[in-house]
Amino acid sequence: MGIDWQKVLYETLGDLTSFVSKLIYIIIVLALARLILNILSRGTKTAMNRAEKMDDKMRAKEIITAMTLLRSACRYMIYFAAICLIINRLGFTSAFSNIVTAAGVGALVVSLGAQSIIGDIVAGAFIMFEHQYGVGDFVKLNEYEGTVTSLALRCTYLKRFSGEKIIVPNGSIKTVINYSTDF
Repeated sequence: MGIDWQKVLYETLGDLTSFVSKLIYIIIVLALARLILNILSRGTKTAMNRAEKMDDKMRAKEIITAMTLLRSACRYMIYFAAICLIINRLGFTSAFSNIVTAAGVGALVVSLGAQSIIGDIVAGAFIMFEHQYGVGDFVKLNEYEGTVTSLALRCTYLKRFSGEKIIVPNGSIKTVINYSTDF
């Protein structure tokens, strides 16, 4: 009995074709995710540049803060969607279904384990909606002072005059002094 080279070649080419098509799909999904992120980044940057030229400085800070939060939230959603598409394409459909089911059932367990992260996100939403401070404000958050360079859902980024970058989780902020507010 000899080796059926035609059968071996056919199976190898079939596997290779499947592998290449999956690889191309993954590359396209990642490229589209990156393209969407670039478009989003340009759009939010344009809105922030326009806001900086506004006469109403409070409204401008609100727009800049909203754009940084939008960019942060969309980045998480786009990456999550890309990962879900890739997992599905790789044939882990049953694993993907199990993950989605476990995510629904495990949401309570995860929320208990991630209370600080959820607290940071909720606090970040309140900071934005209550207009406590915005990007460009000079603030004191607890014991940290600096200029707000970015406000994300989970944390606030400050920069001191000395150049130090401070990352303050929003859920840990108990005291806010905003030196930039107009009276």
